[in-house]
Formats: sequence, structure tokens, C-alpha cells
Amino acid sequence: NHLNLFRQVETKVLWVSITNTQAVYNQTSVGFIDDATEGVDWAYDTPKLNALSDLSLYSFIGTDPYQIQGLPPLTPDRVVPLGINSNYSTEVTFVLDNVSNMENDYIYLEDRDLNIFTDLHSSSYVFQAIDETYTDRFFLHFAPPSVTGVDMTESENSLAAYYFDETLTLVSSGSVEGKVEVLDMSGKLLFTKDQAVITPAGFKINLGEINDGVYIVRVNGDTKSLSQKFVK
Repeated sequence: NHLNLFRQVETKVLWVSITNTQAVYNQTSVGFIDDATEGVDWAYDTPKLNALSDLSLYSFIGTDPYQIQGLPPLTPDRVVPLGINSNYSTEVTFVLDNVSNMENDYIYLEDRDLNIFTDLHSSSYVFQAIDETYTDRFFLHFAPPSVTGVDMTESENSLAAYYFDETLTLVSSGSVEGKVEVLDMSGKLLFTKDQAVITPAGFKINLGEINDGVYIVRVNGDTKSLSQKFVK
């Protein structure tokens, strides 16, 4: 427990971890502190010494990896980039392990490659890692996606996706026109179609036989972007 590094009683601290299917676990911590700076603070910041281990998770000061990082007091526009090193090609699960004085703060994980935001208070996030280092894919946000400028939760439009008998059916609560993309959880593009029109009546895509797993479909229109997971 690194909370003793953060002296102030009302300091906001979060601990987030990743675990792969080989049961390898790694954790990092970020705190928001009255007298911390954006740079290196000897009282709060601890470098990540094993950043290239089999599985590691860290934040950054500049381009350097940190296991524990103290930042100035939290504001809604704060974005914390996260780095991951994986020496495995495997599913990796993000979990918000614990918080201190952040029970009522928004904590969202952005997967920038797949344009997915996950509320870590309410769910974990799983992605398909490959053997590489990720430095510009995952980000922590502290305001809802609509506030950060990514329109994922508009009340007037929602997207549902169903796969059955080699066919993916998309249904929108309102008419949405845009480019449709289907991706697997590693970010590989499986299907794309320009100028598709998604309506409450449904839009069908023949995907052929796909492997069991979780997939992403997104519709990128001129004024809005909708995204949804579906399971085969």
C-alpha cells in the first residue's frame, strides 16, 4: 500500500492493474496532491524499474515510466497516459483495484485504438494484447466521454449489434449515416463500408464465419461516432 507516500489526508489516489491469461499481474498508482508538480517529485514519484518485464503497467513523466506518480490536484480535463509492456500475445484485463477519496470521481479508461471508453468504477476492460510495448493507446480520463469530446453516449442515438448465422445486424435508435468498421480486440480491421445508413429497421453485414470472441463495431459519421461490442 503506497498511500503512506501521499501525506495529505484528502489526497486522491487510484490503483489500477492489469492481469493476463497466464495470471501475470502488475499494478500502478497515481495520486493527486496539493504540492505535487507535473515533473519528478522525490517525495511522491517512484520509477518503474521493471518496465520491460513480461507484463508491466505504468504512467509517464515525460517519456520515462513510473510505478507511482504524484500529480497536482485533480481537474476534469486531466488525462493520464498509461504504458503497457507485454511479452505475451494474450488477453489482458484492466481493473481499478482501489481508490482513496475518489469514490465519487469519474475514472474512465480510453482505448484510443478502438475508440472505447470504459467506466472503471463499474467494469473491467479486456483487450487482446500482442508482444509489444503500448505507449499511446491507453489513457485515464476523469470526466464522462461526452465532456472530453468523444460522443459515445448521446441519448438520441444508440447502437445495438447482433451476430447470428454469419450475419451482423446493426440497429440504431435513430438514423445514422457513416463509415462502418468491424474490428477484433487487437484492433485488426475485419470489415469496412463507407456511407452505410443504420436505422431502427436494421442494417445487415455478412461477416462470414468468425472465431469465438469479442468484437467491436463502430459507425463514424460526420457529426457523431457510435461504438458497440458484440460477442460471437
